[in-house]
Amino acid sequence: MPNLALTGIASFVLLVAGGATRGPTSGAPQLPALRVRPPAVPEMTEPAAKATAEAVLPADDTESGSRPAAPMRASAADLEVLARIVKGECPPSTPFAGKVAVAAVALNRVRSGRFPMSVRAVAHQPKQFSCYNPSNRARLYEGPIPPDAWKAARAALNGEDPTGGCMFFFNPYLVQPGWARRLEFAKRIGTARSNTHDFYRYKPLER
Repeated sequence: MPNLALTGIASFVLLVAGGATRGPTSGAPQLPALRVRPPAVPEMTEPAAKATAEAVLPADDTESGSRPAAPMRASAADLEVLARIVKGECPPSTPFAGKVAVAAVALNRVRSGRFPMSVRAVAHQPKQFSCYNPSNRARLYEGPIPPDAWKAARAALNGEDPTGGCMFFFNPYLVQPGWARRLEFAKRIGTARSNTHDFYRYKPLER
């Protein structure tokens, strides 16, 4: 859109100076074209350019390929509980991103206000994480914790979340829960029937 204020001032100056001419077919004065030089853009230094580029890139360069959530403080006891949930829910062959995702689901529940407000209370809530069910606890939840489970728990506490805020998951090859139909599917992580999980979140109107 032309700058009307600038055009009007230019017309007035040219008419007073007698410099306006008549166009061949138009009754309006034909004014010489005005050249407006755009303001100079300062050259961005290399550190500033790098910072700008990094600011617009998706934050998915973590080891688990996730976008960050808010880091969460946890006691040593809560870290152990979270690592036990990862150990119990994820077979050893589960991709590291899948292990971080399981830990992130537990932490997303703590953050949400819809579930208990501590890692231990969320992890030990009845009939939520199957590895803590009484029939599975000794086999899956208890016992030595592998290094990858510790690592995944720490990554989730540091803010890694491959799920993008999900609070539910299940292995689609083992179960098809009815409650999943009321939720929004987010992503699937896994490489085989035994180590795959589908991750779900609340639908937009319920968030």
